[in-house]
Amino acid sequence: MNWLHYLLEANLYLAVFYALYYLFLRTDTHYALSRIYLLTTSVLSFVIPLLQLGFLKPAEPQLISLTLIAPLHPTAISNNTIPIEATNFTWQDGLIGVYLLGTVVLFVIFSIKIYQLFRLTRTASTQVDHSYKLIYVDDSNTAFSFFNFLFIGTKVSGTDTIIQHELVHIRQKHSADIIFMELLKIVNWFNPFIYLLQASLKTLHEYIADEQTATEGNDVIAYSTFLVNNAYGIGGSSITHSFFNYNLLKKRIIMLNQQRSGKLAKLKYLLAIPICAGMLCASTLAFSKDYGVVDLFPQKTDTPKKPRYDVWNKSYDHTFTTSKGYKVRERIIFVSGAVSKTAEIIDKNGQKHLYDDRWISPKESKFVKEKYGYQFPRDTVVSVKLLPPPPPPAAPKTVSFPRPKHPAELTSKGYRYAESAYLVNGKTDFRVIIVEKDGSQKDYYKSKSTPAEIKLLKNKYGYQFPSMPIYTKMPPPPPAPSAPKALIYVPKATNTVSHTPLLVVNSRLYNLKDPLKKFTDTSRSAQPMVSGLVIYNKP
Repeated sequence: MNWLHYLLEANLYLAVFYALYYLFLRTDTHYALSRIYLLTTSVLSFVIPLLQLGFLKPAEPQLISLTLIAPLHPTAISNNTIPIEATNFTWQDGLIGVYLLGTVVLFVIFSIKIYQLFRLTRTASTQVDHSYKLIYVDDSNTAFSFFNFLFIGTKVSGTDTIIQHELVHIRQKHSADIIFMELLKIVNWFNPFIYLLQASLKTLHEYIADEQTATEGNDVIAYSTFLVNNAYGIGGSSITHSFFNYNLLKKRIIMLNQQRSGKLAKLKYLLAIPICAGMLCASTLAFSKDYGVVDLFPQKTDTPKKPRYDVWNKSYDHTFTTSKGYKVRERIIFVSGAVSKTAEIIDKNGQKHLYDDRWISPKESKFVKEKYGYQFPRDTVVSVKLLPPPPPPAAPKTVSFPRPKHPAELTSKGYRYAESAYLVNGKTDFRVIIVEKDGSQKDYYKSKSTPAEIKLLKNKYGYQFPSMPIYTKMPPPPPAPSAPKALIYVPKATNTVSHTPLLVVNSRLYNLKDPLKKFTDTSRSAQPMVSGLVIYNKP
């Protein structure tokens, strides 16, 4: 929707320029200068958004200390792309539809008016002069002009004065101004200031024609009286200059008899210069866009700053603002010889979007470049040319599950997601990356998420953080069964023949004098005599 953003910015400038005219220049009698001001500022309003002042932008740091080479296997990353799902109809689509509908309707109306004038030139009687064509409209009390066509009714009185008035419009090409404003109105029909601008320009045309007509006749009072006596004629089309305009009659007579503005009053038109400068600054700094195609004063390229080296996480981490005004945090992480590049982009609403070069598809890369002005480094980081950092403190013991190659899992509401778990200093944490319908990615941490974000994850995306604990290693298995315990009972259990102490183990009897010898005699007389006590072996 960059073209809509461009239109909104241009119409904002148009409103500011018109406000300056209405407040300071509307009552001046320098009509020609006012006409030039309105036409020029109408064009500047649509040119300024395309201009930039590069020296006002903050410098973008670059990774000058990294050595980059082409990847060895450039096709290996093609399997990690995320398919872009079709998006549903949104309010932005509705807004575009309404705008296009209004544009088409106004263009059709404009075409009908042109056709009606063209048909009138063919059906009415025409008298050709060297500088204009006089067309008589039968049984009508109207008078108007359009380019070099002068339409006048057969019932109009005082035709000489009216023709003299309309010839001023024809000679100064006032109809070209009206056509330009009509086209501008078709494109910017939603802006109420465009209608005020068009009305003010047409009023200036009448002031100019009245002033020159009264000057040639050398009688302002007589011309003013003529206007009053002919106030109720029929007006022409809105794209023409109609002599009979009852709504403007009072203003025309007042301006005819008003004292002329002095030469110093022309200095007020110079107010447009600081206004233009302020708009250029606003166009550069206040608007995040990618349609600023002309840089009037490019920024000088200085030695870029080195990004911050994060010894703790073995990564390069730096934040900068892109050429389109978006804040980006770029990280290059080195883990066990592997390299990961991520970019966290903050949009104008403060919302964060996370992109990973391992997951991003070509279509997403194009979207990020066009909208945010950011592009991942296309090469692979091989070595880092920096002085060795000081010895890091002992890193916290961290255990993490490997992240999936791409978010293939789906939530209950159809959103793709990738889930990771961490254990830092004995505390469990979870991280989830949600893939929006437009392909953008957002990440959330369980430890950092607010109740509102947790509710959003559940209600919008259909996702809940797990509540399971994480261990640094597999918990130990349960202890193996212990060896059977030998219970010795001497006083009561003796052999009935030799009175030898016996050992009772798992209901078997052993001779303590000869432990390896078992009692194999199962006869009743060979069993031990146990009086008043039963012994059980427990593990």
